[in-house]
Amino acid sequence: MYTLQMAIEKTEQNKETSIRDIEKTSEQRKRKLENTFLFYQEAMSTGMAFDSNSFDSYWIIESPTISIEKKEEWKIIHNIVGPLKHDRKTAIGDGRSRKVKITLVPINPQFQHIEFSYVTKLPKNARCKIVTRKYSSSSVVCNI
Repeated sequence: MYTLQMAIEKTEQNKETSIRDIEKTSEQRKRKLENTFLFYQEAMSTGMAFDSNSFDSYWIIESPTISIEKKEEWKIIHNIVGPLKHDRKTAIGDGRSRKVKITLVPINPQFQHIEFSYVTKLPKNARCKIVTRKYSSSSVVCNI
Protein backbone atom coordinates (compact mmCIF):
# COMPACT_ATOMS: atom_id res chain seq x y z
CA MET A 1 0.00 0.00 0.00
CA TYR A 2 1.28 3.44 -0.96
CA THR A 3 1.36 5.66 2.12
CA LEU A 4 1.45 9.42 2.43
CA GLN A 5 5.02 9.18 3.73
CA MET A 6 6.07 7.18 0.65
CA ALA A 7 4.46 9.79 -1.61
CA ILE A 8 6.31 12.60 0.20
CA GLU A 9 9.64 10.75 -0.12
CA LYS A 10 9.08 10.09 -3.83
CA THR A 11 8.18 13.76 -4.38
CA GLU A 12 11.40 14.83 -2.61
CA GLN A 13 13.46 12.45 -4.77
CA ASN A 14 11.82 13.80 -7.94
CA LYS A 15 12.44 17.37 -6.78
CA GLU A 16 16.14 16.66 -6.15
CA THR A 17 16.51 14.94 -9.51
CA SER A 18 14.79 17.86 -11.25
CA ILE A 19 17.08 20.37 -9.54
CA ARG A 20 20.18 18.39 -10.60
CA ASP A 21 18.88 18.19 -14.18
CA ILE A 22 18.23 21.94 -14.28
CA GLU A 23 21.69 22.70 -12.90
CA LYS A 24 23.31 20.36 -15.44
CA THR A 25 21.34 21.89 -18.32
CA SER A 26 22.20 25.41 -17.15
CA GLU A 27 25.92 24.54 -17.06
CA GLN A 28 25.73 23.04 -20.57
CA ARG A 29 23.96 26.14 -21.92
CA LYS A 30 26.48 28.39 -20.19
CA ARG A 31 29.37 26.49 -21.83
CA LYS A 32 27.63 26.71 -25.22
CA LEU A 33 27.28 30.48 -24.88
CA GLU A 34 30.88 30.88 -23.75
CA ASN A 35 32.11 28.83 -26.73
CA THR A 36 29.89 30.77 -29.13
CA PHE A 37 31.28 34.08 -27.87
CA LEU A 38 34.81 32.65 -28.05
CA PHE A 39 34.20 31.81 -31.72
CA TYR A 40 32.78 35.28 -32.48
CA GLN A 41 35.68 37.02 -30.69
CA GLU A 42 38.33 35.02 -32.51
CA ALA A 43 36.59 35.39 -35.87
CA MET A 44 36.12 39.15 -35.48
CA SER A 45 39.75 39.58 -34.39
CA THR A 46 40.73 38.25 -37.86
CA GLY A 47 38.51 40.82 -39.54
CA MET A 48 35.58 38.52 -40.27
CA ALA A 49 32.30 40.46 -40.20
CA PHE A 50 28.87 39.29 -39.13
CA ASP A 51 25.38 40.52 -39.88
CA SER A 52 23.91 42.39 -36.91
CA ASN A 53 20.99 39.91 -36.99
CA SER A 54 23.46 37.35 -35.63
CA PHE A 55 23.03 38.91 -32.20
CA ASP A 56 19.30 39.73 -32.17
CA SER A 57 18.06 36.78 -30.17
CA TYR A 58 19.28 34.63 -27.33
CA TRP A 59 18.49 31.48 -29.35
CA ILE A 60 20.45 32.72 -32.35
CA ILE A 61 23.46 33.31 -30.11
CA GLU A 62 23.12 29.96 -28.33
CA SER A 63 22.96 27.85 -31.52
CA PRO A 64 23.88 30.07 -34.45
CA THR A 65 23.87 29.21 -38.13
CA ILE A 66 26.53 31.32 -39.78
CA SER A 67 26.22 31.89 -43.50
CA ILE A 68 29.57 31.97 -45.30
CA GLU A 69 29.82 33.82 -48.59
CA LYS A 70 33.57 34.33 -49.07
CA LYS A 71 36.04 31.49 -49.65
CA GLU A 72 38.71 33.10 -47.46
CA GLU A 73 36.34 32.88 -44.47
CA TRP A 74 36.50 29.05 -44.58
CA LYS A 75 40.20 29.12 -43.69
CA ILE A 76 39.49 31.42 -40.72
CA ILE A 77 36.68 29.14 -39.53
CA HIS A 78 38.87 26.05 -39.91
CA ASN A 79 41.64 27.71 -37.88
CA ILE A 80 39.19 28.50 -35.05
CA VAL A 81 36.91 25.44 -34.85
CA GLY A 82 38.93 22.81 -36.70
CA PRO A 83 37.62 20.48 -39.42
CA LEU A 84 33.95 20.48 -40.40
CA LYS A 85 31.66 17.62 -41.40
CA HIS A 86 28.60 17.59 -43.65
CA ASP A 87 25.31 17.85 -41.76
CA ARG A 88 22.58 18.36 -44.36
CA LYS A 89 21.57 19.71 -47.79
CA THR A 90 18.42 21.80 -48.28
CA ALA A 91 16.85 22.87 -51.57
CA ILE A 92 16.27 26.60 -51.92
CA GLY A 93 13.13 27.78 -53.68
CA ASP A 94 11.13 25.61 -56.05
CA GLY A 95 14.08 23.61 -57.37
CA ARG A 96 14.24 25.18 -60.81
CA SER A 97 17.18 27.37 -59.83
CA ARG A 98 19.10 24.25 -58.68
CA LYS A 99 20.34 26.18 -55.63
CA VAL A 100 21.18 24.17 -52.54
CA LYS A 101 22.10 25.25 -49.03
CA ILE A 102 24.85 23.06 -47.57
CA THR A 103 25.19 22.99 -43.77
CA LEU A 104 28.35 21.88 -42.00
CA VAL A 105 29.13 21.42 -38.30
CA PRO A 106 32.50 21.27 -36.53
CA ILE A 107 33.87 17.89 -35.50
CA ASN A 108 35.21 19.53 -32.32
CA PRO A 109 32.54 18.96 -29.60
CA GLN A 110 33.30 22.41 -28.14
CA PHE A 111 31.76 24.05 -31.22
CA GLN A 112 29.27 21.42 -32.50
CA HIS A 113 26.31 23.67 -31.69
CA ILE A 114 27.46 26.22 -34.29
CA GLU A 115 26.40 25.55 -37.87
CA PHE A 116 28.08 26.95 -40.96
CA SER A 117 26.26 27.11 -44.27
CA TYR A 118 26.74 28.23 -47.84
CA VAL A 119 24.61 28.30 -50.95
CA THR A 120 25.74 26.68 -54.18
CA LYS A 121 24.20 25.77 -57.50
CA LEU A 122 24.04 22.15 -58.61
CA PRO A 123 25.78 21.61 -61.96
CA LYS A 124 23.65 20.28 -64.80
CA ASN A 125 25.43 16.91 -64.68
CA ALA A 126 25.23 16.58 -60.87
CA ARG A 127 24.50 13.17 -59.34
CA CYS A 128 22.01 14.88 -57.02
CA LYS A 129 18.73 16.41 -58.08
CA ILE A 130 16.06 18.40 -56.31
CA VAL A 131 12.80 16.50 -55.99
CA THR A 132 9.61 18.36 -55.18
CA ARG A 133 7.06 16.30 -53.31
CA LYS A 134 3.45 17.21 -52.77
CA TYR A 135 1.72 15.90 -49.72
CA SER A 136 -1.98 15.66 -49.13
CA SER A 137 -3.84 14.87 -45.98
CA SER A 138 -7.36 13.91 -45.09
CA SER A 139 -9.52 15.21 -42.32
CA VAL A 140 -13.00 14.53 -41.12
CA VAL A 141 -15.56 17.31 -41.47
CA CYS A 142 -18.95 16.77 -39.88
CA ASN A 143 -22.13 18.72 -40.43
CA ILE A 144 -24.27 18.49 -37.35
